Amino acid sequence: MATFTLESLPFLVSLVLFFLLHILLHVASDSAEEANSLIKWAATLQNQQRNLSSWPLLPANATNSKPKTSPCTWLGIYCNHGGRVVGLNLTNAGLNGTLHDLSFSSFPSVEFIDFSVNGLFGTIPLEITQLSKLKYLDLSHNQLSGVLPPGIGLLTKLEILHIAENQLNGSIPEEIGQLSSLTELFLYTNYLDGHIPISLCNLTKMVALHLYENQFSGTIPSEMGNLANLIELFMDTNNIEGSIPFTLGNLTKLTSLFIYQNQLSGSIPPEIGNLKSLNWLSLFGNYLSGPIPRSLGSLTSLTLLHLYKNQLSRSIPKELGNLTSIVDLELGVNQLNGFVPFSFGNLSQLQFLNLRDNGLSGRIPEQISNLTKLSLLQLQNNQLTGSLPQNICQNKLLENISVTITYVYWKAKFKGLAVCPVLAILENPDLLTDGPASDIAIYCTLEAIDCTGTSIFKFLIFRIPSIHSDHLWMGFHSQIGLVNQVLDKPMVMDERRKLERSDSNMAGPSKSGSFDLEEEPFPKRLKIF
Repeated sequence: MATFTLESLPFLVSLVLFFLLHILLHVASDSAEEANSLIKWAATLQNQQRNLSSWPLLPANATNSKPKTSPCTWLGIYCNHGGRVVGLNLTNAGLNGTLHDLSFSSFPSVEFIDFSVNGLFGTIPLEITQLSKLKYLDLSHNQLSGVLPPGIGLLTKLEILHIAENQLNGSIPEEIGQLSSLTELFLYTNYLDGHIPISLCNLTKMVALHLYENQFSGTIPSEMGNLANLIELFMDTNNIEGSIPFTLGNLTKLTSLFIYQNQLSGSIPPEIGNLKSLNWLSLFGNYLSGPIPRSLGSLTSLTLLHLYKNQLSRSIPKELGNLTSIVDLELGVNQLNGFVPFSFGNLSQLQFLNLRDNGLSGRIPEQISNLTKLSLLQLQNNQLTGSLPQNICQNKLLENISVTITYVYWKAKFKGLAVCPVLAILENPDLLTDGPASDIAIYCTLEAIDCTGTSIFKFLIFRIPSIHSDHLWMGFHSQIGLVNQVLDKPMVMDERRKLERSDSNMAGPSKSGSFDLEEEPFPKRLKIF
């Protein structure tokens, strides 16, 4: 057995120093290689001297460098305790060039790359798939083109993959199903096509899947119901066809389900009612048919429900009155019939109600007056009768009303509307006849006009002297063309949705003078992680 003696101490110290020196030289060599790779890449970028001011940049036409400082002190470069580069964060750094001159093989320890919001162009180099430790890759908001490299399946430790808002084309490679650690996949706003690969449904750790604004076709894989941890599923604005798989009802953690503006057909699966955590459900702009499932009434966390511009039929289920958190409810442009449910009076948080262009009949429920937060009500092009609820504007928030009433109790028709800052009432022009019960078309901005009998008369007497309060209705009929010309002003409404996401843009008034909610661009998504 070997024993330690004082005579052997110098040898042991020398041996330790030798190994330490060897390691330090190796680390220094690796660090120099990383620094050299970064500098050579930066030399190929435009405006690099302005945007990468802390980097010791190469002069023009230079091919090699010996940097005097560690890259760990440079802008956007992160290193571990051993001095190896582990992160590249150059988001919104004004990068303008390609990725092909960056030697990814020089960075074996890199775990994090964020090159988002730049001017990078060209294709995604295959060499990027050699980064075996990579966990986070964000190349979003650039001008990258070409296809997703099939070798992306080699990045088995990848947790976040964002390549949204580029110009990628082709299909999602089947190999993406090998990214078993993936929790976020953002590929939205590209030109990707083909089917959604079934292998994608193997990624059971997935929390957010954003595939919207592409050209995907085919059907939604039923296996998508295996993604039990999914919180956000955005597949809207594609060419997806077929039915909505009932297996989506297994995604009980889901808070957002957007599949609008596709070519989906068939009925809405009742199993969607199992998604008790759902806040936003948007299926508009498809060819969905059949009834609205009663089970949707159990989605009590729902704040947005968009089912408009489909082919849904039968009556509106009264169970929708249980959606006490709903803010935006839009069922317009379908084939719904029956009455407007009285239970809608329970929707205390409702701000936007769109039931236009259906076959609804009966009276407008007085319970609508209970909706104290309502700011927009669209009921036009139905078969409604009676009058508007007398206190419909008592909340002083209702900015726009669009209705078509085929038979009106005219004395109560406009009572209580004075406090509406913006109003559009659309009556049936085919029923215009002489007499006080005539249907009347009014387009007025009530900041200047009071429809209860004060400012409106002063305004109209000033513009049309023959009109006075005793003959208001007949005066409207006899001067209808002039009144429309006088009151035909653009309507202005504040930003409509402040529910969550940014940059909501209102379209102008429709040709009828009312706001067409269905034409408004949908709000952008919120990045939740």
